[in-house]
Amino acid sequence: MLRFLAAAGLAMRVANIRGLIRTAVTRAVLAAIGLLFVIAAAGFGLFAAYIALAPRLGPIGAAGAIAGALLIVGLILLALARRSQRRPAAGLEGQVSADLKEQYERAAQALGTGTPFTNPIVLLAGAALLAGYLMGRRRKKRD
Repeated sequence: MLRFLAAAGLAMRVANIRGLIRTAVTRAVLAAIGLLFVIAAAGFGLFAAYIALAPRLGPIGAAGAIAGALLIVGLILLALARRSQRRPAAGLEGQVSADLKEQYERAAQALGTGTPFTNPIVLLAGAALLAGYLMGRRRKKRD
């Protein structure tokens, strides 16, 4: 009985992992398509800015102004990415390990620790088996 429960638990975990992988792949594909649209929009926006600035600053001046603005935005984003990379990583590791520890403790509690007779499912199955055996014995004596 314990092997059946362990196999059922394993099958549920595998199905859960498959669902998580399917969800992650779907999100990744949608993110990639969204990124392509963002890149295309940024390209059209840069081209529109170039066309708007070219009559005022000339072609070289417009290209330089756009390049400078892109450089400043890129440096700010790199600084934010570098700064945010250090802090949440430690907090996230602690949270993930605590969640995994909690799930492990729940699974260990459900399956029972030490002997299988401490598992409530095994006790219930044993009681049902004993009741069925006793009821079957009584019926045979009456017939």
